Amino acid sequence: MSRTATKPRGGVLSRRLVAVLAAAVLPAVAGCGNEYLAGTPAVAEAPAGGKTGAAESEPENGFDECGLIDKSTLAETLGVEAMYVTARSTLRLTDGSQQASCTYFPEEVPGMLGMAINTVVDTDPARFFAPFDKYEKKLPLDGLGERAELVAYGVRGGPARFIEIRAIDGDRGIYVFYSYSDNGGQMPEIEADAIKTIVGTALDQLPDEVTFPDGSPRDGCADIDLGSATETVGAELVRARSVVSDDGAMNCQFSGGGAAVEVTVIVDADLVEQHALSADLITYPDVGDGARLTVLESGTLKVTVNDGDQVITIGVIHGDGAGEVTEPRPDDVELVRSITDSIGEQG
Repeated sequence: MSRTATKPRGGVLSRRLVAVLAAAVLPAVAGCGNEYLAGTPAVAEAPAGGKTGAAESEPENGFDECGLIDKSTLAETLGVEAMYVTARSTLRLTDGSQQASCTYFPEEVPGMLGMAINTVVDTDPARFFAPFDKYEKKLPLDGLGERAELVAYGVRGGPARFIEIRAIDGDRGIYVFYSYSDNGGQMPEIEADAIKTIVGTALDQLPDEVTFPDGSPRDGCADIDLGSATETVGAELVRARSVVSDDGAMNCQFSGGGAAVEVTVIVDADLVEQHALSADLITYPDVGDGARLTVLESGTLKVTVNDGDQVITIGVIHGDGAGEVTEPRPDDVELVRSITDSIGEQG
C-alpha cells in the first residue's frame, strides 16, 4: 500500500540544517512511528498506507480551514501523487486566540498526520510565536507576512524529522507542521522553497476577517454518543469537524470553550494490528475489549481502545470547568465507554 514519492527539484531544506537546529532543540513530541491524532493539536509521523474513499466535511458557512491551498497544488508542490485531508479541528487556545487546523497525508487514512496547516486568529506576535520560545535555534524567513520563523528538529537517534513554520500578518497567523522520515515513507523530505510556497499561499488566501463556523458532525461522527461530555470536559462542545471513509474509518473532532474531544477509528487490518493494545498495556479491561487511559504531562487524556476488529483512539483536552486533571477520573472513563459503545453499535 505504500507509494514512492518523487522529490521536487530545488534548494533542499537539508538534513544538515535539520541537524544544526535539532542539536539545541528537544523534541516536541513524545514518540514517533505510525501514530494517530490523539488530542488537538497532536503530532504523528505516518509512513503507512490506507484505504480510499474518505469524505471530509466542510463548514456550512464561513471560513474553510482546508480551503487555503488546493490539494492538487499542495501535492504538486511536495512532489507526491496526491494529498488528502485526513482531519479537521478547531480549538480555543489557552492564550485566548483561536485555531482551526487541516491535516493532510498522501493516502486517504482518517486521523493520519503528515502535514497540518493551522490558521490562528485573534492573536499577536508575542502570543503567536511564544511556542517557539523553548527553541534556542530559530531561522527567520523573509517575504512571509510581517514576521516568520522556522524550527526543525528530530528525535535523537531516530529517523523522524519535524519542521514547523509560523508566519503572522496582523492578528492572523499561519502555523505549518510537517513531518517526514530519513528512512523513507510517503511524506517526502521538504524543500525550503516548497514550504515557503505553501505558507505564502495560505497567508495570501486568508480573508481580512476570519470567523470559524461551528459546523456539525457528519456520517458516523454524528452517531458518536458524547453523553455527559459537557460536564466531564468542563465546557460545551459546540463545534464539530468530520472526515469519514466509506470503509468505516473516521476522524471526528468536537470542541468548545477550550475543551476538545477527538475520536479516530482505525479499521485497516494492518494498522489495527500495529495499534492494538497488548494485554500488558490494558488498564481498563471492561471498556471495549480492553482500553488504556493515560493523562499526559500537558493534561491531555490519551486513550486507546481495542474494539473487535478495529481500534479507537480518543484524545480529550479538558476545559477550565473540569479543573486540573492529572489522572483518568471515573467521569473520563464513562465518557470513553460511551463513545466506544456508540461506535461499536455502528459496526
